[in-house]
Amino acid sequence: MKLRLIGEMRDLIWRAALAAGLSVALWAQAGAPLTGVVQDATIGKPVAGVPVVIMLPGQEGMRPAAQTKTDAQGQFRLTIPASSQTVLLAAHFQGVDYYQPIQAGQAEAQLQVYEATSNTRGLRVHELATVLQPEHGQLAVVDEYMINNQLSPPRTWNRSGGIFKFRIPAGIKADGAQVIGPDGMTVQRTVVPTRQKNVYTLNYPLRPGQTRVQVSYRLPYNPAQANVNLSTLYPVGNLQVYVPPPMRFLSAKFSQLGTEDGYQVFSLANPPGNLNMRVEGNAPLPQAMQSAANGAGTAGSANDDQTAAQAAGTVVIPRPNFIEQNFWTLLAGLILMAAAMLIFKLRQPDVLPAAPAGSVAFPPAPVAPPPAKTAAPPAAEAEDEMQRLKNDLFLLEVRRHTGNISAAEYEAERARLEARTHKLLEKTVS
Repeated sequence: MKLRLIGEMRDLIWRAALAAGLSVALWAQAGAPLTGVVQDATIGKPVAGVPVVIMLPGQEGMRPAAQTKTDAQGQFRLTIPASSQTVLLAAHFQGVDYYQPIQAGQAEAQLQVYEATSNTRGLRVHELATVLQPEHGQLAVVDEYMINNQLSPPRTWNRSGGIFKFRIPAGIKADGAQVIGPDGMTVQRTVVPTRQKNVYTLNYPLRPGQTRVQVSYRLPYNPAQANVNLSTLYPVGNLQVYVPPPMRFLSAKFSQLGTEDGYQVFSLANPPGNLNMRVEGNAPLPQAMQSAANGAGTAGSANDDQTAAQAAGTVVIPRPNFIEQNFWTLLAGLILMAAAMLIFKLRQPDVLPAAPAGSVAFPPAPVAPPPAKTAAPPAAEAEDEMQRLKNDLFLLEVRRHTGNISAAEYEAERARLEARTHKLLEKTVS
């Protein structure tokens, strides 16, 4: 009897080991090592002691999958987790995170970081684009600041609490802000008031290259007219104002450039730091934006008067499934279970209770309770999420109209927002 049990346990362990061997071969292909160096581009030398992390973005946010620190020569070695998708390599240097996408099969990388400075001398807004849209007695406003960091030698503008400041008209609360960094990643940021009246900031460093900051808010627009005040804290190279027809833009200093994607475009070079503009009349959303709003409005229309507001965006990379994440833990558990069963059987007397021929008396597997049904979100939460979706769609269309996003990026972001809409619909009707 013991010999038979030993043979059965040996077969079980052999099958587990064979499965492990096959999985190791697959794992080795996707879990290859990544080596590289972190270079301080300000001084042109490798930098030691920098935390380096492999990040896996997912629906619940970024999460570290492997991490280490650079050695004395600025070099690092990590293992990329099993994934067929692009992952992010991140390094934290002088309070700033730097990212670089790592493609499947890539074995080497050089990540550049920069010295940080809080001295904003020389900071200017290369271009400011303002989009105006009447809507249900309000005027939705989106201000997009384009900042080119061209410091020499290259450095990152950064200060604890926020480096870039902007004004919002008195008595008006910002709906939200989003930032598109030099790496093309779009992230949401909270608008934070400063000690200066009507002056706000957001916690985001300005790395070398181009950074776009989008701030949205709403002004009273009843009866269908408003004075829009733009007050900037930095020199502005060019101001462009987008107004949908037949809305009237009454500012003589501007020159009209024509139309773009359904908007009238007005331009003013080197505008003063304090500028008043007057607009009158109502106008529907341009066709592309109307389609976006209708797509988001299928889950609810209680907040149709809040189009321009808080925005969010991120790279979404599917996370490995449960077995991929916990393969070695599960395999070790199986082997330990088999070994424990073998020891248990060996310690039993030769006379065993009758059992069906050829069977091994494994204890019944515990039955997991059915997952609790996710409660439908409260009405207020559903409305908030719907508003965020509409705002994201609005700002995405603004980026497309102003040429600040490629066609491929637009389609990918639009698909992500539609997936969020479907998910909200499922929760709402459940």
